[in-house]
Amino acid sequence: MVVFTGAGISADQLATFTDDNGLWLKYRVEEVSSAQALKAYPEKVIDFYNFRKQEVLSAHPNPAHIAIAELEKKYRVSVVTSNVDNLHERAGSTQVYHVHGSLFEARHLESDVSFSTEESPDDLQINHQIRVEAHLVA
Repeated sequence: MVVFTGAGISADQLATFTDDNGLWLKYRVEEVSSAQALKAYPEKVIDFYNFRKQEVLSAHPNPAHIAIAELEKKYRVSVVTSNVDNLHERAGSTQVYHVHGSLFEARHLESDVSFSTEESPDDLQINHQIRVEAHLVA
């Protein structure tokens, strides 16, 4: 079974990009959501993603996330989500595919090596030798 989810499943706790109080009303997409933006506005990009990561860490899986995870106890279930949060995983889903990447995984801009940022909520720090690009939602 494949379950597809998007912003609606987490919208009870997390800001979406395009609703009436959406993130794109507060941030200019071209200044926070690309590798070019990271090079041009590193502090702004990193602040944006640290804010979003903190928002996710303060949220909890809701009944929909939990129900999908419960399906995995009886069936083979894969979740394909456009969300960058980790609420499916925290609910117990183990086969989650993030179409737009995850706030909890980053990659080195030059080498394209990926690494987890799960351990520390504030680990996206500006470092002029190793800059990271969160898998950005475009």
